[in-house]
Amino acid sequence: MELYKVEEDPTTRDRLVREAFDGLFHAARLASMVYLSTEVARWGAIKAQLPHLHKVAFDNFIKTLHLKYFYNGEYPRDRIEGELKRWLKLTEEYVACMHA
Repeated sequence: MELYKVEEDPTTRDRLVREAFDGLFHAARLASMVYLSTEVARWGAIKAQLPHLHKVAFDNFIKTLHLKYFYNGEYPRDRIEGELKRWLKLTEEYVACMHA
């Protein structure tokens, strides 16, 4: 996100924001893989193996961060930094829960 702040090219700025959100998704995916003790990286297979509460949270990461924000570019453009901070906190909480 630091690069996003100084980048002037709109296309590059968009890519940087998308990658920042997707990085949070991948952190949640990796935490889930460790929790399940699996090398399977496909998020659909990971989600299917998680207990219900974790499955609901992980599905939110998939649908919002990975699909909506990263693939579709439908992130809130008027509050990018605030949204990233919110998702960073949710990701940190999820990773901590997976670790516990």
